[in-house]
Amino acid sequence: DACKETLEALRTTNPITPDNLESAKRVVLNRHEGELRTSGYWATLMSGLQEESIPLKGPLSVTDYHAVIEAITTRDLQLTLECLGLDEGELYTAIGRTVQPEGIELEDDGIVKASPMAGMNRGGALMAKKVSAPGWIFPSNGIPPAQ
Repeated sequence: DACKETLEALRTTNPITPDNLESAKRVVLNRHEGELRTSGYWATLMSGLQEESIPLKGPLSVTDYHAVIEAITTRDLQLTLECLGLDEGELYTAIGRTVQPEGIELEDDGIVKASPMAGMNRGGALMAKKVSAPGWIFPSNGIPPAQ
């Protein structure tokens, strides 16, 4: 609920200011500059360059990173916020579990493995598997959808 409220406020009553944006750009670029000194970060940046599932990722995503970040405007972010579906019917809450619940059998053949990509170790890409058990994915109102 807090995330939804924050996104809604940014979209309507408390839009992103140029100062907010410049501060965020500094943080992102400073982090990027520091992480460029690690081989793990380079491996993450380079992963997926030839992957068909990521067709727009190429060498420019590495070499033009600084320019792309600098080119982002408050209008770009506001347009992005406007595209987010924040209505009750468009939001879902995913409840993760660290252990497999008793009585649920998951088949390995139904899981699609994701290729490593930039940002995954920062919570970038999430995978979900449809499980025929109630209680795994709920709409934002907390009521499971009818089966």
